[in-house]
Amino acid sequence: LEGKQESFSNIRMGWLDMLEDVGLQADFLAPREITEGGLEKYSALILPYSCAISRKEAEAIKEFVKRGGLLLADTNTGTFNENGKPYQEGVLDDVFGIVRVSESDGNDNAVVGDMAFLEDYKNARLKGREIYARIEEPELRTNGAKALAAIKGKPAFIANQYGNGHAVYLNILPSNYSSARTRGGEAGFRELMRQVFQLGGLSAPVKVLGEK
Repeated sequence: LEGKQESFSNIRMGWLDMLEDVGLQADFLAPREITEGGLEKYSALILPYSCAISRKEAEAIKEFVKRGGLLLADTNTGTFNENGKPYQEGVLDDVFGIVRVSESDGNDNAVVGDMAFLEDYKNARLKGREIYARIEEPELRTNGAKALAAIKGKPAFIANQYGNGHAVYLNILPSNYSSARTRGGEAGFRELMRQVFQLGGLSAPVKVLGEK
């Protein structure tokens, strides 16, 4: 995980800028708020590069999804406990419907290219869309979930129904979103995420149209 810390602020800002662009706002929750019922008033939970998650937090998150919540994560989610000790299996892998078939060798084995979306999922219209992206965990495989997109056969936007809710594991990082929007290159990812948020019944309260 060394080397990622300096980019965490870019990852978080990418999520926040994207949320703003689709007309949504986010609150920040501390671990204690999650374990003490703080998720009950929310429809969606985003875990931006959240590697360290305690088992107590994981149980609260699982209950949130079971009750109908939408869970979104990017990469390496829940692979360490709160003390930085690695889990044998990701503590939320069952929620996302994924399995890691091999451990990373420490090298940058990410897969980069055109990501093609192969099918829709529930009310999220994704089929036929395409973005240029980077798969962060090529060793991931689905385990009951659906890979809605892929680059060179490596899965991304992995969607899984868990109880009454849904979990989507992007397997990409939005860290470049903020810089892309300054040059008008963010539209593809923004519109994808607009569709994904509909899984949680989330959409902008109003839509602003340009002048005719």
